[in-house]
Amino acid sequence: MYRSFTVKNFRCFQEMKIDGFERINLVTGKNNVGKTALLEALWVYHGYQNPILGVNIDKFRGLDTFRKDDFLRNMFFGFDAGEPIQLSAVDMNGQMSTLHIRVGQRSVSSLPIEKVQNGETDEDADAVEVLSQETTEAVDPEVVYQIIDSSGSRVSARAFFEGTNISVKQVAKGAKSTGIFLAARTAHNYGVIAERLSNLAVEKMEGVIVNALQIVEPHLLSLRVQYRGGVPLIYGDIGSKRLIPFPLMGDGMSRLLGIALAITDARDGILLIDEIENGIHHSVMGKLWKTLSALAQMHNVQIFATTHSMECVHAAYEAFEPKESYDFSLYRLEHLKTGIKAVRYNKETLEAAVETDLEVR
Repeated sequence: MYRSFTVKNFRCFQEMKIDGFERINLVTGKNNVGKTALLEALWVYHGYQNPILGVNIDKFRGLDTFRKDDFLRNMFFGFDAGEPIQLSAVDMNGQMSTLHIRVGQRSVSSLPIEKVQNGETDEDADAVEVLSQETTEAVDPEVVYQIIDSSGSRVSARAFFEGTNISVKQVAKGAKSTGIFLAARTAHNYGVIAERLSNLAVEKMEGVIVNALQIVEPHLLSLRVQYRGGVPLIYGDIGSKRLIPFPLMGDGMSRLLGIALAITDARDGILLIDEIENGIHHSVMGKLWKTLSALAQMHNVQIFATTHSMECVHAAYEAFEPKESYDFSLYRLEHLKTGIKAVRYNKETLEAAVETDLEVR
C-alpha cells in the first residue's frame, strides 16, 4: 500500500504531492480540478510494466484515435513532452520508487526487396529475392517508461507504433501487484464481471458478494453465471419463479457488483473508482462504505475513489468514525495560483467540517 504520492508534469498537474494515504481514500473537488487525472496517474504508476495503460486512460475519456505525431502526449502537462513525467510513491515501509515517462525517437530501418532471375537465358527459372544496398530509415515516436526504486534498480518498458498498430516492449520484469481502474463513463463489462464471479465461486466465496449486494436488494438470495448465445451473463435469484438477468436489476446493482468483485480480484493491490456514487442512492452509502472497507481489509486492497456528492462524504465519515482503527482519508483538490493542491482531512478535521457543514466537495 502507498503512503504518499507525488505527480509531476502529468495531465493537469505541474507538480503536486499528496500525503497520508490510508486503506480507503476519497478525493473531492470542483469540476476540472484533476480528480480523475489523479486516479489515472496512480494507475499508470502502479502498472508501469504495461505502457498501454497510457492509451487506455485516453480511451476511458472517449479518445479512441491515436496519431504518431502526438502519441500519448495527452499525458504530459500542457501537452508538452519536452519535460518527462515523474510519478513517485512511498509505501507503508518507507520505500520510494519513481517512474519516469518520456517521449523518444525510435529509428526503423527497412531494406527494399528486388527480384532478379536466377539465370540470364532461362525464362522459366525461379525468381529469387535479393536485398538492395540502399536502406530506408524512418523515425517513429516511442514512449519510454522507466521506474527506479530506492536501491537504484531500474525496470523499463516502451510503447511505440509498429506500422498502424501500437506495440509494447518490456525490457525487464519486476514484481508488481494488481491494479484495477473502474472508470465513471465506461459501460459495464459483464463478461469480465462474470469471470470474476466464477473465480470467486471456485473458492466458495460468492456469498460475500451476495451479502454486499443485499445493501441495495435485500431479497437477493444468490447469483449464477449462465450462458446466452455463448456469452456469459449473470443472473440474480430474488425468490421469484425465474432468475433475473443482472442488467435488468438496475445500474446501482451493476455498479455495486462491479466494485465488490473488483476488490476481490485486486487482492494485495489497489482499486481506483471514479465517481463512486454513480447509481448508488445516498440512503445506502453508509452501508456501502462499511462493506467496501470490510472487503478491502479481507483482500488487502487499497482503495482510491472520487466523488461529487456531499452525502457520500458524510456517509464515509459516519461509517469510519466509530472504528477503533480509523483507516480513511479525505482529500479536496483545489486550484491555486501556484497550481493544484491537495488538502487532507484526517479524522479530527473531517469531524469539524461535518459538524460545521463546511464545503469539502
